[in-house]
Amino acid sequence: MPATDIVIEGARTHNLDGANCRIPLGSLTVVTGVSGSGKSSLAFDTLYAEGQRRYVTSLSTYARQFLERLPRPEVDHISNLPPAIAIERRNRVTHARSTVGTASEITDHLRLLFSKIGRTRCPDCDRAIEHGTVEHVAREIVERFAGKRLQLCAPLLRRADEKTTGLRERLVREGFGRVLTVEGEVADVVELTAKQLDAVRSGGYLLIDRLVPSREASQARLTEAVAAAFARGEGRCVVVGADKTVSFYEGFACDGCGRQFAVPRPVLFSFNSSLGACGLCEGFGRVAALDWERVVPDPSKSLEQGAIAPFATRSGDRYQQRLLTACRSSRLAIDQPFDQLDDEQRRWVFEGDGDPWRGVQSYFDRLERKRYKVQNRVLLARYRRYDLCPDCDGARLCNDALCVRIAGRQIAEVCELTLAQLADWLAELALDETESDVAGRVLAELSARTATALAVGLGYLTLARPMRTLAGGEAQRIQLASALGGTLTASLYVLDEP
Repeated sequence: MPATDIVIEGARTHNLDGANCRIPLGSLTVVTGVSGSGKSSLAFDTLYAEGQRRYVTSLSTYARQFLERLPRPEVDHISNLPPAIAIERRNRVTHARSTVGTASEITDHLRLLFSKIGRTRCPDCDRAIEHGTVEHVAREIVERFAGKRLQLCAPLLRRADEKTTGLRERLVREGFGRVLTVEGEVADVVELTAKQLDAVRSGGYLLIDRLVPSREASQARLTEAVAAAFARGEGRCVVVGADKTVSFYEGFACDGCGRQFAVPRPVLFSFNSSLGACGLCEGFGRVAALDWERVVPDPSKSLEQGAIAPFATRSGDRYQQRLLTACRSSRLAIDQPFDQLDDEQRRWVFEGDGDPWRGVQSYFDRLERKRYKVQNRVLLARYRRYDLCPDCDGARLCNDALCVRIAGRQIAEVCELTLAQLADWLAELALDETESDVAGRVLAELSARTATALAVGLGYLTLARPMRTLAGGEAQRIQLASALGGTLTASLYVLDEP
């Protein structure tokens, strides 16, 4: 007969005294009672501990070393116990890097989605970025210039220690004897003077080939010419036509300005990775700065009365004496209220003018250099504030990651949506056949996890919300959504005060 109950016999953990009970499988069972009656001892210290211990025991010795193992509970016998998952009602997260999106793993699926179907656009030229391979550039030339006579060129580059005569000899020796002058004329390298060749280097091109691309003809010659142009021009191929000149760049670069971009990968969209995090704020979204209102909390005081708060302490007394001495040398009134000093005088107090007074800022610079001392870190924290990062504007990601969009949205903008808004955005996302083939499975998994988060009542939270700002019940529901999102079956969930 199939097992229908978890059978517990002789549970003696903590204040349980030989308890016997049966808990039905496939049902929601509530363990209730007065404080100290043994609810947690039965649910967590007996059921969960034994379920987790049995599961870990079934794994290999190598895998067991990475998993937490609870002690064997004091119980005579437990039968029909499935693998157990504990979900506590407390928020243990204190780190600023953990967000609702990372804890629920929804952001992980978003990163994968953006790496698969995200489109990179150059912020300077507003051009779509494509992989500049030889084959792709050859196809692009055929599509844009089919039937037109073209000249395929490359920038004329000279080596660092190479003279003009050496450049001419090298080009002839390597079989590239023709150049395109600034005026658009084809000239032989041998016939040019040193001055004319230098002029070509500043505005002309090295001529690789002249041809008429065609959709019907073989692309071997065109492909070979593009490859040669990339090799000679350090990744740049220039197509000169009758009415316009177009540049193509090798690699993942903008054909308008030549700016190179990082190829979209999941790690590029992670602010917990050095590849994806903003270089200034290191993925936190905020940067530390001195709060001068804390440094001068009472502007009605004069410098002599201790207007500079860190100098009014025992450790800052010598800096206070240096400040007063410098003020007397500069004939700055030390008995005048600080808020009555003009802007230039206050700037001098804060920034100094070199020797002998280097400003209040030098005091904090010294603390920063010796922040290995606990007292210095305490002082820095006391007079510090956190501002929005000016480079990423709080998005936490590098510029290359923020240039990738799906349906006009960056991943940082998607993470600012609530889970309810995210579900609507995913439902309205229109993908073509190719994108559906590439990202259909990822999109389905992302939609399923979002639906699970909505089902446990988290629709009002944004993915970018820090986990440490959540209440215990909210953190518990995120853990529950993550567990249910894995679509496990035949598992025992033990929830603490749900």
